[in-house]
Amino acid sequence: MRQRIPRLIMTFPSTTEAIRAEQILTEQKIPGRMIPTPTSITAGCGLAWRSEPGVEEQLREIAQKQQINYEKLLVLEL
Repeated sequence: MRQRIPRLIMTFPSTTEAIRAEQILTEQKIPGRMIPTPTSITAGCGLAWRSEPGVEEQLREIAQKQQINYEKLLVLEL
């Protein structure tokens, strides 16, 4: 059985916003990658940014400064 690991998930209201966020977060060297939105949550589009729980505050700051529109920022065991 695969061990579930806590992951920080950021969901977006649209694909356009998800792609924009991916570009900004990659430029800012935030560890993570774009994934399909986990089926355990709902979001406006089918994409989510997956990262480590330790970067939550950094993600919030960048989202505010860069005006990234996101729906949810939560920790899930994936």
